[in-house]
Amino acid sequence: MSVKAKIVGYLQSKTKWRIFWYVMIGIVVLGTVMSLIARQILIADPEETRPRLAVVASSDTEAGRTLLQGAQMYLQEINALGGRDGRQIELLSVPETPDGVRTVLQDKRVVGVVGHLDADFLRSVADQYRQAQLRVVTPLPLTVPVPGVWSLGLNPSEESRFTANYARNIQRQRLMFVVRDADPAMDPYVEPFIELYKQFETPVRKVFTLSARPSDDEVRAVISALSDVDVGAVYLATTPQTAARLVRDIRGIGNAIEIFGPSTLSRGDFRSTLKELSGAEAEIQAHGIVAATSVLFDTANDRAQRFLAAYEQRFGASPDWLATLSYDAARLAARRAAPKEPYAGLLGDIRFVESSAQLPVQMGIYNGTRLISAPVQLLPIAKGANFNYIEALRQGRVLYVNDRFMFRTNVVYAGVVINEITKIDTRAETAEIDFTIWFRFRGKFDPQDIEILNSLQPVKLEKPEEAFQSDDVQYQRYRVRQVMRLNFADDKRAFSQHVAGVSFRHRTLNRNNLSYVVDVLSLPTGSELLADLQNRRVVKAGSDWMVDSTWLSQDVRRERGDGAPQYVGMTGEQPMFSVITMGTLLKPESLTARDLASPEYFLYLSIFGLIGIIAALVLDRRHSGRYWLLQTWILRLIFWPLFLMSVGNLVIEFSFDSLLLPTTRAIVSVYESLWWLLGARLVDLAVRRFGWLPLEAATQRRVPNIMKFVASMLVYGVGVGGIVSVVFGQSLTSLLAASGLLLTIIGLSIRESIANVFSGIVLNVERPFLIGDYIKLNNLSGQVKDITWRTTRIESSEGPMVSMANSRVSEAVTENFSRVPYGIAAETMFHAPAEADQKVVMEIINEAVAQSKSIINKDVPGYDPSVRYRGITNIGGRWVAEFSAGYRVAIMPKKGKAREELCTYVREKFLERGIPLVPSLEPVEFVARKEQDAPAALAGKAPA
Repeated sequence: MSVKAKIVGYLQSKTKWRIFWYVMIGIVVLGTVMSLIARQILIADPEETRPRLAVVASSDTEAGRTLLQGAQMYLQEINALGGRDGRQIELLSVPETPDGVRTVLQDKRVVGVVGHLDADFLRSVADQYRQAQLRVVTPLPLTVPVPGVWSLGLNPSEESRFTANYARNIQRQRLMFVVRDADPAMDPYVEPFIELYKQFETPVRKVFTLSARPSDDEVRAVISALSDVDVGAVYLATTPQTAARLVRDIRGIGNAIEIFGPSTLSRGDFRSTLKELSGAEAEIQAHGIVAATSVLFDTANDRAQRFLAAYEQRFGASPDWLATLSYDAARLAARRAAPKEPYAGLLGDIRFVESSAQLPVQMGIYNGTRLISAPVQLLPIAKGANFNYIEALRQGRVLYVNDRFMFRTNVVYAGVVINEITKIDTRAETAEIDFTIWFRFRGKFDPQDIEILNSLQPVKLEKPEEAFQSDDVQYQRYRVRQVMRLNFADDKRAFSQHVAGVSFRHRTLNRNNLSYVVDVLSLPTGSELLADLQNRRVVKAGSDWMVDSTWLSQDVRRERGDGAPQYVGMTGEQPMFSVITMGTLLKPESLTARDLASPEYFLYLSIFGLIGIIAALVLDRRHSGRYWLLQTWILRLIFWPLFLMSVGNLVIEFSFDSLLLPTTRAIVSVYESLWWLLGARLVDLAVRRFGWLPLEAATQRRVPNIMKFVASMLVYGVGVGGIVSVVFGQSLTSLLAASGLLLTIIGLSIRESIANVFSGIVLNVERPFLIGDYIKLNNLSGQVKDITWRTTRIESSEGPMVSMANSRVSEAVTENFSRVPYGIAAETMFHAPAEADQKVVMEIINEAVAQSKSIINKDVPGYDPSVRYRGITNIGGRWVAEFSAGYRVAIMPKKGKAREELCTYVREKFLERGIPLVPSLEPVEFVARKEQDAPAALAGKAPA
């Protein structure tokens, strides 16, 4: 016996439900194996061969830990998105030592290097990195380019000149002192600063030089000298640790001296060192310090705000510029190819000149220990622009900084608080938003003259809820409720999620004149901002939506110039506007498949679904009779939705990431429509398998195709109605009206046929008679020869074949002579001469009944035959004795046979006994004819 025959024989010996569970187990096993193979081929990521990103910095220092944390944030993000070329990237942290560099060079899995906080050491090992073809990206500034090394730091010379310009021309500080480290590395931070003050004919009063690790006596000497200064400013060009010591002691003097510094004062280790030294007093001591920086989160875009929130959530502290540039450095180092310009950094586009980033210098001011945007910022004017610099200088609109003219930009601190989000319409992509907006600024202009970019109707802020004005500061707050467009921001989101919020810019003033910054002093940030919205329940419970994340950011957006003269040609003015965006990411309150599974698991589920579908098809081809109909329908009920859900979500995710949004919307509409069609198909299949097939088996007739078609159309009609109503959001009124009219027309035209078919169904279900039965319909008697879904054919007693519509048959009074449990009642009359012996005649009739084969129920009380003497009656002018035999026969034709058997027997016995026959032994209508023949027959056979 072959293996196949053994398997078939084994399965046939089991019940079908046991076989069904064997099939299910087989699907699970095969699906698991196929998923493992798919993972190995498509998703396999062996840990021993994963690429690595090396971070070279001493992790025992504050700066080293910050550098490491910024790189970790990038790896967390990129690995969550699938990694580099589909592979997870690991982090290799090594100290900034020769041994650490050697570890990096010997590890063949390292694809890039982030770090080095010692520029001299980096220069000494740069050739080794270059020979190993490793790209090195450092957040440090490199005054002299190093081959193979990309630098993201601010140019120290430009930074110092920028700070000097800001202190001299914006803050009006003419009396300036400088405290610096003796380290030659600080020269670029000091010499340009001193030189610029000389150019303004207000030279620096004194330069204090400290050793790399100054003693307490050195610091006290500087503080003693500064204590004699009542007003003025000091520029601290030292390490963050030394700067923290100096700030503590300078603030202890109690004079009004202001503190300026390069980007070393905007690092996190400056803030942490000051807090270690001064504790709770650190916020007071840091307040008002002005420092250069490349990163200000209150002027940053939404991507930077998300980085800020994620960083705070993971490390419990705010990132400084070193952590932020470390994130960008990691992103740049992990790339396969050199970056194209401009390179999209965390804070915006980055351009490189000889591998050195050209980052704009920004001025921050400490409010407590938080660095925020200074009230005035400087923006460079495009080189070669046809611009009236002299007039702009007179107006105070521009300054000459770092050998170029810069716009003097007023900073407006703006805040937005969303109070409520209602009437969310995802199809129209609108929502009604109630929000509060305020402005805090210096100067004489109208920052509230804004254009809300995602408002459906123009919004004009007229009368404020609250206003305040002093000599230095103005404050205005407004309350607005407006219908807004959803998904107005180009933010990463899943298709089922939507962005709601407010985005605005000034109506006429571009960023050269005005820059909005987020009022972080009055608003929560990061995870606190999300918690605030959730606690206040800005999206009400029961609205089917909830806040998943939120951000408040500033960005610069190019708008249309609309022919305005200041934007035409090379004027130096560009239609670039400062934009504030308060965004919230809404997701469905109920869980979706994409919330529960990643694309990787959708791949596995699609494999299981496909195997289940194939199994159902195979079993259907192997079924015997209706053996597998229920089981294969259950397989389809399980695996069709599983396959559609997994493949559909994979396609949607791919489309949303790679294709245009209209294409994705079309795909989602198709996906949602397929669910309705899938449900209709399963219902239609169930009706065919568990409705029509059992009916055909019971009636031994095929259900008319018209009935199957009408039922299928009704099922699919419900599916199409669901697609129109739910998927496309259209009213069903017109569709139902058109469908009703069409069905009415069709129904009227084929109502008779439909009535006959439904009557046929009733006849086949109720079965008042079967083929072969003898019935009587009203006045028609005969044998049923055929029952179709439209007509019933009867062979009448007279012989012709009669076809009657089922609708008439179902309405007729029906007598079924083949469906009588105790037979059909019949009676035969017998007549004898009046003088005949009554007992002898009844004895003969009883004998006739007993010997008749057509008579039934002879021993059933109540239904057994009975013979009676009915008395003397006159027939044809002759008085005769009348007898009756009551009995039952099985079917109608047996009536005549039984009568024949009785009459024959009685006639023979009468002749034997010499009882004269009378004509009434024959049917009444033949009495006249038979009366003449009876005496002769009787005479010829009478006994002797």
